[in-house]
Amino acid sequence: MATVITPNLDEAAVLLGHPLKSLADLAPAAAALHTRHGCAVLLKGGHLATAEATDLLLDSQGTLTLSSPFIKGVSTHGTGCTFASALACGLGAGLGIEDAFVQAVRFVRIAIVHAPGFGSGNGPLGHHEVTD
Repeated sequence: MATVITPNLDEAAVLLGHPLKSLADLAPAAAALHTRHGCAVLLKGGHLATAEATDLLLDSQGTLTLSSPFIKGVSTHGTGCTFASALACGLGAGLGIEDAFVQAVRFVRIAIVHAPGFGSGNGPLGHHEVTD
C-alpha cells in the first residue's frame, strides 16, 4: 500500500539480510527492495563513510541520485524522520516523487545548517529556519 519506503542503510541491511557498505551497493539494494515491495525506494545514504551524503530514489521511472557535502562539526538527531516527513508533505501537496525528493533533501540540508547546537552529543535540527 505504500507509495515509497525510506530506509536508511542500516534499515535496508536488515530488510535485505546483508550490509550496504558503499555507493555501489545503493542501486542494487534499491532495486531489490523495489521488486520485493512494489513501491518507490528512497535509500538514505548519510551513514556511508564518504565525503558526501548521497540519497538514491528508485521508482518505476528510473533512478535519481542526489549528493551534497557533509556538513562538518554538526551533530544532529532526527534527520531521517525529518526527511521522511518532508517527503510525505511534498507528496501530500501533490508533487511528483522526484520533486518531493528534491525538496525533502533541500529541507533537511537547510535544517542541518541551522541546527541550534544545544547541549552536547546529538542535537535537534533547525526546522524553524526553513522558510520556503
